[in-house]
Amino acid sequence: MRHFNVPPTGRARAFRRLCFGTTLLLSGFCAVNAQAQDGKAWAATWTASQQGVFAEPAPTTVVPVGDFRPEVFFPQPNAIRFALPGGKATDQTFRMMVRPDIWSDTVRIRFSNVFGTEPLVIGSAAVGLQEYSAHLVSGTSVGVMFDGKPSVTIAPGERLFSDPVALPFHSEAALPLLRGRNLAVSFAVTGTNGSLSYHDSAEATSYISLPGSGDVVANDSGAVFPFTTTSWFILDAVDVMAPEGTKVVVAFGDSIADGTLSTHNGNDRWPDFLSHRLDEKYGDRVSVVTQAMSGNAVVSEAIGEPAIKRLQRDVLEVSGVTTVILMEGVNDIGSAQNEPEPVIEGYKEIATRLKAAGITVIAGTLTPGLRPDQDFSKATLGSVFGPFYGGTQTDAYRKQLNEFIRSSAIFDGVIDFEAAVLDPATGAMMEVFTPNSDGGPGDWLHPNRIGLQAMGAAIDLSLLNLDK
Repeated sequence: MRHFNVPPTGRARAFRRLCFGTTLLLSGFCAVNAQAQDGKAWAATWTASQQGVFAEPAPTTVVPVGDFRPEVFFPQPNAIRFALPGGKATDQTFRMMVRPDIWSDTVRIRFSNVFGTEPLVIGSAAVGLQEYSAHLVSGTSVGVMFDGKPSVTIAPGERLFSDPVALPFHSEAALPLLRGRNLAVSFAVTGTNGSLSYHDSAEATSYISLPGSGDVVANDSGAVFPFTTTSWFILDAVDVMAPEGTKVVVAFGDSIADGTLSTHNGNDRWPDFLSHRLDEKYGDRVSVVTQAMSGNAVVSEAIGEPAIKRLQRDVLEVSGVTTVILMEGVNDIGSAQNEPEPVIEGYKEIATRLKAAGITVIAGTLTPGLRPDQDFSKATLGSVFGPFYGGTQTDAYRKQLNEFIRSSAIFDGVIDFEAAVLDPATGAMMEVFTPNSDGGPGDWLHPNRIGLQAMGAAIDLSLLNLDK
């Protein structure tokens, strides 16, 4: 097992001198917009919206049939089970598995304590190539530094980027073999911390060591990570050093972009299918990242901060962002039971702010959630949330929002996601798109893998403004 630090290249040293004048590299100018030398700049290759402090789902939480939710009490035994606040990490190591959309020989990672209420102490961190499960390919683990130091403390409410990290396993010859592979980001939480920022529905498996096991970041073996999680903790971004002019497309939305009811570990959200298409046309000149959150809303306080509040952090501060695809609003009119007008005002605010930053703004119509039989006694979403999402009033509100999206001039383009999945005979989603791809009947709201594929195929690539 090898765990080593690669000396920074001349390019990385120049960037460090430029941006590491303070102890923490926060998400300001240097963190997001700074360009390195030699005609290259940072571009986001993976992101995850942080939604709050981790909490184990309560008994009343709606968990779709077949959804993969491992028990988290054992790796975080100090949790008050089924109650807020959430679990605590105690001297243990996390190994988060993420799939970069594009690769480079130099990366940086960002840790978030945005929703934390206490300092977060990272004892050490590393990046490496996943072999299988929590195991790493031997010799690929590279230590991560923070202003030249292996450990860092992140204050509550803050987040920071690491120093640039050179990947020894990256090369032009190896690039075809890296595409689609997972980057393993390992980090040790020192002490006890009960306020970990996290992204809940990762639809991907990551790993946690035993409480009290300490810093096992340097261990390539997955045997020291016995617990699984389907959330991404603390890590909220991976950037690559890419040629200037690399485009970054951000999918900004809720559970339908987040991949609910898609295949676990399948990377088959509609942004993933879009990425496949863009890769065929543009190669590594375009990166697609997802800043979606299950249960999120445009203006309502549903799950996580509403889109109008998280826009700065989750979109405008994404490295290299050039285009945004907005598809959100169903939770405003569903769980929050809002009428369309406040949501429309939210759309206007988002479009105005993004355009002012020179970003292309594409809106997606909302897909149907109508339950054709209106029998909510057997609805997967339950007798309460079933009518909220699958009832006729919510469907009428959804159609009003779609009419605004299609007819308004505030967006640079429109993707008709509704048409991609709608059964005109019933007004609901096509039945073939409803069963949960991981098992279970589905909920008539979230498209499964084939439905998400249809959404990805419905996008007119010319709308994304990628050829300039």
